[in-house]
Amino acid sequence: MKDRLPTADDVVLGTKADLDQVLGWLEREYEEDGEGFWCNRNLFPKALDDEDFYVIRQGGEAIAFQLGHYSPDIANVRKDKQRQGFGTALLNAAIARARRDNVNILDVECARARR
Repeated sequence: MKDRLPTADDVVLGTKADLDQVLGWLEREYEEDGEGFWCNRNLFPKALDDEDFYVIRQGGEAIAFQLGHYSPDIANVRKDKQRQGFGTALLNAAIARARRDNVNILDVECARARR
């Protein structure tokens, strides 16, 4: 994936190790900016248990995630990896799961990344 844009095929179910990595960078981003999804950290363990936690890894490290099987409850890309197609890949994977399972409506709300 390093030499190409990420695709829906790069999105996989997250593991406990992925969860630890994601929570680590969310906490760092919150400490730096006072923003982000760190305040929602209590939602992550249930999503992992329910197999509703998806990630994209690069170099073995989780750098993007989505909570929610179809419509994302939360989706985010690590700040240093934004604007490289990872968010699009997360959404495309959710759409592919919805099509596969004959889900007709997805509800997505977006917030623009800050620079």
